[in-house]
Amino acid sequence: MTYLTRLQQAAQRPSEPRTGYVPLTEQIQALTAHLPPMQLNRPFSIEELLPQLHGRYKARPATREVAKALTELGWQQKRCWKKSGLNRRFWYPPTYIEEKMKC
Repeated sequence: MTYLTRLQQAAQRPSEPRTGYVPLTEQIQALTAHLPPMQLNRPFSIEELLPQLHGRYKARPATREVAKALTELGWQQKRCWKKSGLNRRFWYPPTYIEEKMKC
């Protein structure tokens, strides 16, 4: 069987949601519920959250889906323009102290 035929067969198969899928909002809440307040009171990047989350159709969710779930949970995003921040987006939990949100 060639690569092309395997690819065509995979495209013909309907993709179904994984059994036992937990929505991303619940996964994020469960992930942050076990963190002590000191560790939760800091900015997060999506790249550090992705390995701990499970996607609906694939092993890992898309970053846009994680961003949507974080927004639904009340997290705020802010881009760090400093050289040390490498112009990345950071996500701040709703419990984060607003005064520290300055990048």
